[in-house]
Amino acid sequence: MPKVNKQKKRKAANLVTKVPSSRAASRGGLWPLVIGIVIAVTAVAVGVVVFGRRHVNTPLGVPPVISPNMVNTTEYQLRLWGTYRSNVYFGVRPRLPKSLIAGMMWFSYNSHDHSIRHSCEHGDKLPRYGWLQHDGVIFGNQEIVDHGFTLSTQFVKGSHDSWTARISGQASIQRPQLISLILYLYNEADGSSIQATANSKQAVTQVTGETVKIGRYRVTFSETVQKQSVFNYLVTEAPGADQLATIVKQLFRQTPPPYEGWPMLATLPGSVDYFPSGGNTVPNLVAYQVTTSFPFTVEMAFESGDHGDMVSQPPLLMGTQLTQLLDVLSTQFNDQFEKVFHMYSNNFTDEQVNFAKAAFSNLIGGISYFYGSSRVQSPDLTQPVDYWPTPLYTGVPSRSFFPRGFLWDEGFHQIVVAHWNIDITKVRAILCII
Repeated sequence: MPKVNKQKKRKAANLVTKVPSSRAASRGGLWPLVIGIVIAVTAVAVGVVVFGRRHVNTPLGVPPVISPNMVNTTEYQLRLWGTYRSNVYFGVRPRLPKSLIAGMMWFSYNSHDHSIRHSCEHGDKLPRYGWLQHDGVIFGNQEIVDHGFTLSTQFVKGSHDSWTARISGQASIQRPQLISLILYLYNEADGSSIQATANSKQAVTQVTGETVKIGRYRVTFSETVQKQSVFNYLVTEAPGADQLATIVKQLFRQTPPPYEGWPMLATLPGSVDYFPSGGNTVPNLVAYQVTTSFPFTVEMAFESGDHGDMVSQPPLLMGTQLTQLLDVLSTQFNDQFEKVFHMYSNNFTDEQVNFAKAAFSNLIGGISYFYGSSRVQSPDLTQPVDYWPTPLYTGVPSRSFFPRGFLWDEGFHQIVVAHWNIDITKVRAILCII
C-alpha cells in the first residue's frame, strides 16, 4: 500500500477541527438569543409589578375634599374631641393624626390573674358593656358590668378644646372588693412633652404637656374614694398605643398590703425608663392608678388653649357643675330621641324604648377616628399593598370583633344617623372619600 505522508495527515486533521459544523454553529448562536429573551421578559415582569404598585396606590390628582381651612372651622372644631376609640372600653382622642389620646384600664383583686381590662375583648367575658346614651357630639353615658361590680363612664365636652370624663364604680355584691383603676394619657407624636405632678400620697393631681397640633394642655384629676385608698403612677415611654396595657402590666411591682385585710398589691413604679438600653428616652405616657374599694368616683378634666393660656379657658368642669350638666344633657338626649324616633307616641314600653336608646347609642357612640393606610389588592400584584396615609371617620360593626370601618355597614349606619344629626353624616361622608 502506498504510504501517506504524516505531515499532510496532521494538516488535514487541523483543518477539520477548525471548521465547525452547521448544527454546532446554530446551537452556539441561540444561547445569546435565549439569554436576551429571559432578560427582556424579566424586565417586563418587574416593570408590570412596579407600574401596578404605583398605579394602585397613586392618589387621585385633584384637590383634597377637606382643605386646611375647613379643619379650622367652628363646625369641625366642635367635633374635634370625642370618644373616637371604640376598640377600648373607654377612650378619648381628637380627630388628628399622631396626637394625644386618653383612656382607662382596670383590674379587680377578685380575679386570680389580675387580668387588665383595656381593649374590648370577647375573652374578658364581661356580662355586659355599652353606651346607654350618646349624642355623637358632646355627651355619652356608658355602663360596664364586670363580675361583682359595675363601672359607669360619662363623657361631656365643655367646649371644642375642653372635656371631662367621670368614672364611677358601684359594687353589685356584698363582700369587700378592691379595684385598681388606671387612667392614662399617651402622646402618639414624637418629641411631644408630657409631665405629671403628684402630691405626697403619690396621687397625680395634674398632667401638662404640649403637642404641635393641640398646643399646650392641662389635665386635672379629682377623686372621691374611700379613706383606705392607695395611689400610684407611671411616667415612661411607650412604642405605640397598642402596647400600653402590655407595658403597664410588665412594669407592675409587688407592694406589701398597706391596710389590714388587704392582699399584696400590683402597683405602678413611678418614673422609669422602659428602654434602658437606648432608644426614645422622652416620656410619652402617664398612667395614674387608684386602688380602692367601692363606691368611688374619679374625674379627669382636659383643657387646652393657644400658647397654653389656661386663664382664658372656661372653669374646670368637675364636681357639682359636672353633675348638673350631665343631668341636663341626659334629659336633652331623651327628648331628642322621642322627637326623632317617636317611640312613646307609637305606644312602645319603657323597656323597649331603653333598649332602642342603647342600640342607637352604641351605633353613634361607636364612631371612631383612624389614620393610616388601607390595604388594597390589584390583579397585577401577588400581595396587597398600602394606600397613601389618610384619615377615616366612621362607625364600626363591632367594638370587640370588628373595631374598624366597613363600607358596606356604613351605608346602613347612615340611615339612622342622618335622622339624628345630618351634620355627622356629612362629615363622615367627606372623610370617607378623601
